Amino acid sequence: MRHLFWTTASLGGAIAIVTAGALAQTFPARPVSMIVPYAAGGSADVVGRLVAAEMSKPLGHNVVL
Repeated sequence: MRHLFWTTASLGGAIAIVTAGALAQTFPARPVSMIVPYAAGGSADVVGRLVAAEMSKPLGHNVVL
């Protein structure tokens, strides 16, 4: 039982150390991609581009459609 506790504790500590770098990144670190699963030039594309333009204002980053 004690061996299982120390193994689990060591594994948890190792995972915390490895993932610490991922937690330090700011969002968004690169342009945000938005996917519209319909043909270009249609009404869904136009609405998607309008939404992407409005999303980029509060984020302060580009939103790529």
